[in-house]
Amino acid sequence: MSDFGKYDAMVPRDYIANLKFRQELIKMAQDDKAAREEFWIMCARDPLFYINSFVWTYDPRKDPGVIPFISYGFQDDSLRELFEIVGKKDAVIEKSRDMGASWVFLLIADHLFKFSEAQSILLGSRTQDYVDKKGNPKTLMWKLDFINKNLPSWLRPNIDRTLLHMVNLDNGSVIDGESTTGEFARGDRRTFVLLDEFAAVDISDGYKVLASTRDVTNCRFFNSTPKGASGAYFDMTQREDILKTRMHWTQHPEKAAGLYTSIRGKKRILDDKFPFTSDYPFILDGKQRSPWYDEQCRRCANETEVAQELDINYGASNYMYFDAKTINEIVSETVRAPYMRGDLEYIVDAKIDSRPNGFVESSQNGTMLLWTALDEKRNPPKKRYCVGADISLGTGASNSTLTIADENGEKVAEFASPNMDPTKFADLTVAVCRWFADEEGSPAFLNFEANGPGRQFAIQILNGSFRNLYYRTDEDGTNRKKSDKPGWYSTQDTKKSLLSEYRRAVSNREFVNRSGPALQECKEYIHTQSGSVEHQKSLSTLDPTGARDNHGDRVIADALCWWVLRRRIKGKSLEEQKPVVAPGTFAYRRQLHADKSKRSKYII
Repeated sequence: MSDFGKYDAMVPRDYIANLKFRQELIKMAQDDKAAREEFWIMCARDPLFYINSFVWTYDPRKDPGVIPFISYGFQDDSLRELFEIVGKKDAVIEKSRDMGASWVFLLIADHLFKFSEAQSILLGSRTQDYVDKKGNPKTLMWKLDFINKNLPSWLRPNIDRTLLHMVNLDNGSVIDGESTTGEFARGDRRTFVLLDEFAAVDISDGYKVLASTRDVTNCRFFNSTPKGASGAYFDMTQREDILKTRMHWTQHPEKAAGLYTSIRGKKRILDDKFPFTSDYPFILDGKQRSPWYDEQCRRCANETEVAQELDINYGASNYMYFDAKTINEIVSETVRAPYMRGDLEYIVDAKIDSRPNGFVESSQNGTMLLWTALDEKRNPPKKRYCVGADISLGTGASNSTLTIADENGEKVAEFASPNMDPTKFADLTVAVCRWFADEEGSPAFLNFEANGPGRQFAIQILNGSFRNLYYRTDEDGTNRKKSDKPGWYSTQDTKKSLLSEYRRAVSNREFVNRSGPALQECKEYIHTQSGSVEHQKSLSTLDPTGARDNHGDRVIADALCWWVLRRRIKGKSLEEQKPVVAPGTFAYRRQLHADKSKRSKYII
């Protein structure tokens, strides 16, 4: 829009001066038809002139509650960018609360509706009551009605208005409203679509809305405050092919008044014109703050609300299961660069199972990290070890992971790969367990998630001779009966128990985790509304993420490792170790016969 801001340059932004300017325009238009026509043309060519000269807004927190809309500089920048791409490409706004972002989009819709022919605009929010409800100022279409109501009559078109629908009878432009369910806009054709507070839409509905709107328009506007690092809105913020505009509270002149920060605990005033009192309680946490921000933080229920409503912090803007501050402290205390990276080579013996055949160091492409030195034979120290395994399908969408920890509760190795199927991963896992052996040559004790691809993993292991496996016990029952199937089974309750034990062990430094990525993944687990604990991306039923994306796999492997480490080595055993018998003996053949019947239980 070549004339954007051209006529607005003459409009004063001072409140009193702006009111006087508006009065002069209204008076001139009343007395002069030519002036009215000229002002209409100026409004059509320059949206900022129209907004700052004639549009009014509503804010009941102020007195009076009806005030002239006088745009701030950051809103001008967003409006300029968004008008340039209307009908051409998608855009996402990342915002702190109360930045007027919804008004910005509605002003675009309103301007097109009034001054452009045959426009078709769709407004969406998570429920219909947020889109259009008679007499409710929080709805999108009420705001449009408010704009029209307060314009001079010569700027108001002839409008046919019904629930969720308005038509400009003078030029044929249309604005409709709809709730953002999975069928939103399907089969429609629009100039642009607004998806307001899109992060608050149900996870599965969000991805369905992305799919249903893809062919509806070339221009979708995604507007929201953050609500966790997952879901359709978050994914759109990570895209490189759409316009991103950011409205942070520090850009708002009223909210940023008295802006300050701190460097290494020392105060630094960024707004030296603000009259701070001598006893002002500065908060020296390294963040940019202001008296307004400090007050909002005091009023917020918790740090999650601060992250969501003010900071545009996706990682912290959900109800985290692991305490972020504690995890950050642990990262600084315990994370170390690995001694070496590489791959464990192994031989698969069809009659027995896989055996380690040496560690090959590879500083760049290795899939196993070691936080322990190897001896002269290139083997780990002889200790008692436990291994936790989280198994993927090996299709590239998520990692199969191994965590190896020693008898002292220290993580000594980690393996992660997205491209190994459960059968091959089982072979590698057995080789790893045999490589991490104790003084007597007994392999590491293995625990794995038996659900899903864990079934195929278990069948492959039971085809061999390795039997140092976890069998779950009914720990709440009176007879403490042990299952005849190896592995840990995930349910909502058992997963909470597993992660609860691991969270406590990490927080108390009983489990020493050297892996930075594994600890960072802890911060991505959240409490859900159903009461479960989930990794954020696992909540997306239509998760479109690509290969090697993080789905919290290391955390599960760590937790499974700690689950058996605590019970078998740390002196709190809840299961007796199943004896390991040597291949070729009568006891070995007897065990193979018993295991043959168990394997059939894994075959569908």
